[in-house]
Amino acid sequence: MRRVLLILAFWQTIAAMADDGRRLWLRLPDAEPAAVVDMSGASQAGDADQAIVRVAVGELRAHWQGLPVALRLTDEPTLRRDAFRIAKVEEDSFRITASSAVGLLYGAYFMLRSQTIGDGCLCQTLPPSHELTESPQNEKRCFAVRKASLLLKRSTAFARAAASIGINEVVLPANQDKKAAQLADALRPYGIGVRCADDATAAPLPLTSDDNWTGDHLRQFDLYAAGRRLWQPDITDERLAYEWLAQTFSDNPLFIIPMRDALLSHTGADATERLLETWQELQQFIDDERYDDVRQQLQGQLEAENQ
Repeated sequence: MRRVLLILAFWQTIAAMADDGRRLWLRLPDAEPAAVVDMSGASQAGDADQAIVRVAVGELRAHWQGLPVALRLTDEPTLRRDAFRIAKVEEDSFRITASSAVGLLYGAYFMLRSQTIGDGCLCQTLPPSHELTESPQNEKRCFAVRKASLLLKRSTAFARAAASIGINEVVLPANQDKKAAQLADALRPYGIGVRCADDATAAPLPLTSDDNWTGDHLRQFDLYAAGRRLWQPDITDERLAYEWLAQTFSDNPLFIIPMRDALLSHTGADATERLLETWQELQQFIDDERYDDVRQQLQGQLEAENQ
């Protein structure tokens, strides 16, 4: 009974901090004022690619809170199809450059992720003339799903979350061809293809029919980690936990560091109990007179870890 009460209390805390989990890790702020996004540099894209560019522009206009952003397509051979380059143009704007529309989309989501988790590598701190280039280490980055019906009614929400971590294909079982065609139309503007295969049941996502996609919030971390590793196989567990916690709940280092350590050091029901205990400790510490000093120390630790 005590364990059940602890679990319930933990989820009540989570619900108060964020939402019901529908948005997964895309708990993005509203742009205020509306972000300025110039897409004229991508005007040469074909019709299918224009749909992807419009998604990138829409995400930035809805959620970017920084300097104006320009999108530019290029035929530079040094940029692979899904790769992107972000540069600060003098002091007053950013530019995302890619050789494909989907590269621009990934660049847009990279900027929004950096903004949400407070990365020092971008936002307002990227110096003039400095360029940041990121390329996927795997060409195919697939999520396998047992039932297309789990996605069809909320395909846009799934597409946004999947594209934000670089997923470019969904694999369904071979007997779901009709639903696969419907799903493909919804996912295409996010650069995600759909195919059916006999082995789609290789390593399927732990998706459920619950509003929060996975039945509980902790399993969302597994979903996020699986996708990010397909883009960057050498990413550390610590970095994954940091990104997920910051985007899903809070980027406060007083929250991030102890919750990250608890998340990575415990599994199963023990994880829930330990996370609850950690959160309760943090709640008590908020009013402590040492709060500001410790927050600054932990912020410095996070910045050093993420350099």
